[in-house]
Amino acid sequence: MLSEATLNYGERAARALLGVDSLYRRESKDEDGLVVVDMSHGALQPAPYAEYADAIAAWQELKRDAAGLPEADRRRYYDQ
Repeated sequence: MLSEATLNYGERAARALLGVDSLYRRESKDEDGLVVVDMSHGALQPAPYAEYADAIAAWQELKRDAAGLPEADRRRYYDQ
């Protein structure tokens, strides 16, 4: 079973991905976007990125935070 910390991390990563998707759709006017199927059914709100630099900074923070996850396999997975 995954720890609460890892589940929370996964939620942050999902919100970050939805945020990049939202930014991309807004910029490109692409209806499909990067996340073709949002399986969160509205349970997760996209991270509010004003520009790609904000998204890059958030993903860099997620990468750093992955090193502190309790499960070794998750640390390796998210580091890749």
